[in-house]
Amino acid sequence: MADVGELPLAELARLHVLRGPQLMWLLGAGSSAGAGVATAGQMMEEFRALIYSTKQQVPLVALNLAEPAIRDRIDRFFAETPGYPSPGDSGEYSALFEAAWSNPADRPAALHREQDCSGQASLRKSRPGGHDCSRTSADHLDHELRPGC
Repeated sequence: MADVGELPLAELARLHVLRGPQLMWLLGAGSSAGAGVATAGQMMEEFRALIYSTKQQVPLVALNLAEPAIRDRIDRFFAETPGYPSPGDSGEYSALFEAAWSNPADRPAALHREQDCSGQASLRKSRPGGHDCSRTSADHLDHELRPGC
């Protein structure tokens, strides 16, 4: 495979004018986070807070995750409670997601609540000349899990 290298922004802008409809954008997870979509780590913190809130009967609004003492208390709860994977475990996200939203029928609504689709919508609208940019790499998830996107 040929070395792709870096492309100066000015050159990219000129190429976009000439070849916009033929260009494909390959964006990583960082671009989603930059567009305001929660990262997996942020979502796991929210899942932990939700589970902790319901198991310990603490109002969710009382759990300010920006406070280290609260995060430590939640972390201790999960470390001491059997049935949850250790932090960093490859199954941690799915286990927390399924524990937070145990009914599969509730999961699409939970994801839609957690994620706003504005990042992908912005990407789709950014294509010049009405070029159909209705597909992104995550569209298969959008349509299965978040039908409104």
